[in-house]
Amino acid sequence: MVASVEKITAKRVVYTFNEKGGVGKTTCARGLLDVYRKYKINCLAFDADERSAQLHRYYGNNSHQVKKINIFKIGKYDALLDDLDVHKPDVALVDLPGTSGEAFEEMEKELALFKQVKELGYQLTMVTVMSRTKDCIDALKKLMTYCEGRGEELDYLVVLNLFFGEKEKFSRWQNSETKTIFEAKGGIEITMPDLYEEMYDFIDEKSLTFSDAASAKEMT
Repeated sequence: MVASVEKITAKRVVYTFNEKGGVGKTTCARGLLDVYRKYKINCLAFDADERSAQLHRYYGNNSHQVKKINIFKIGKYDALLDDLDVHKPDVALVDLPGTSGEAFEEMEKELALFKQVKELGYQLTMVTVMSRTKDCIDALKKLMTYCEGRGEELDYLVVLNLFFGEKEKFSRWQNSETKTIFEAKGGIEITMPDLYEEMYDFIDEKSLTFSDAASAKEMT
């Protein structure tokens, strides 16, 4: 992990994304944010889920707080671009809610997001967290099609959530045309391990970050 972090050269806006809810987007975002903090990467984090702002909840009483933004209302999302311009973080992490694909596209068109982010010196990375359903694959395909239609070549990362089974069971993804297109665009695939259920529930109940949980007295 240290070697990978040291290779980061471009400033980035990182989105955790999938149209399908319950695939582990926020769990992935929490892991990413912990890594950024551990290696002292200057990071701003945003929770775009108005109804269930879980990322914000885990960091609500933390000195590295997560801001809430609304991508469903015109004029509310400008805060992200304003913060990039003012604070100039090395990484901005945005946790998108499920069923936000259409809203993301409308917001991108309204703000010319891709163009403005580039002008501010940032590269976009879309992190798609996957279960084994066809819906997850279709969401990534729509995302890549939209970005290509806008003339944009973003960085893509697929995270296979092993809560839904071992990597070998993601055969629908492994054999899909979407994966072929994804790899042709330089996409990278990684896995997120299944987390011990009772420990995960304890962390969720206490609203702890993963790093805080590691040093909690109640944890074995």
